[in-house]
Amino acid sequence: MLKETDSLASALVEMTKANCMYMEISNQEEKSIGTAILTEIRQAIQSGFAEMPIEAFLMQKPKLDMLDQFQSFLESDMFAVLIDTLYDGLYVTDGVGVTLKVNKAYERITGVTSKQIVGMHMRDMEKLGYISRSISLEVIKQKKAVTRMQWLANGRNAMVSGTPAFNKDGNIIFVVSVVRDMTNLLAMQAELEDLKEWQAEIDHHVLAGKDATLVIEAEESIAFIKTAKRVAQTTATVCLLGESGVGKTRAAAFIHEHSKRKEKPFVVVNCGALSESLIEAELFGYAPGAFTGALAKGKKGLIEVANGGTLF
Repeated sequence: MLKETDSLASALVEMTKANCMYMEISNQEEKSIGTAILTEIRQAIQSGFAEMPIEAFLMQKPKLDMLDQFQSFLESDMFAVLIDTLYDGLYVTDGVGVTLKVNKAYERITGVTSKQIVGMHMRDMEKLGYISRSISLEVIKQKKAVTRMQWLANGRNAMVSGTPAFNKDGNIIFVVSVVRDMTNLLAMQAELEDLKEWQAEIDHHVLAGKDATLVIEAEESIAFIKTAKRVAQTTATVCLLGESGVGKTRAAAFIHEHSKRKEKPFVVVNCGALSESLIEAELFGYAPGAFTGALAKGKKGLIEVANGGTLF
């Protein structure tokens, strides 16, 4: 005769000996507290509940049934078809961080197959270097939804949003994470920042006041302008000579405005105003961290800023 305090392992032994498929369980007052079914007890033992008392098993049986139903759904073909239609990666763990399911998008993003990681604990995922850190473990620790950036073993960057699923007792039973590949977006953002820096460099050095009107009366000046227009149609390097204030910069701008490069930058560099120690860096730029005080991202040289246009 089974008691409510007997373990499921003991119940399995007794029911097997008696060749019973089910057995009524009574408490000390000889009141029935439920029916133990042999197949259900076997399933519970296989799930790790061998030492659970029969009374506790009968009380928690609805919860265990719910977990079994969810586990069956996770392993079903229908669930696989549904999650494989998603463009973003999907990652499902149990309440302690063991991998239960991933979709094909996750395999594509990470380069890791489901056969490699299903059944693996998230701490082992971290140790093996598959991911930089587990968002699922953060969710389990904080007991709330968490969104973090994650670095993957194949060098890609992903934004992972993990969400917990709770039972009626407030315990986490599953964590579902959505994994979005951010590698291309981050690369585009970095390129945009470079373009902004380059544009700021151009705006700083490009001469303002293009297309300004020239009023010319002297024969010598008219002859100069005609020569400047002819030179502007060539790719020849031009040397302008004259005292300070005679308009060499304006003449250079005129040549640029009448050249095939007029849609590109016209960059004016006053070499006399550049520091002797930094003139090379200003003209030709430098790589990130090339010297003390250098910008972390490096800097484009003024010659590169003028590429395709005119450098005076």
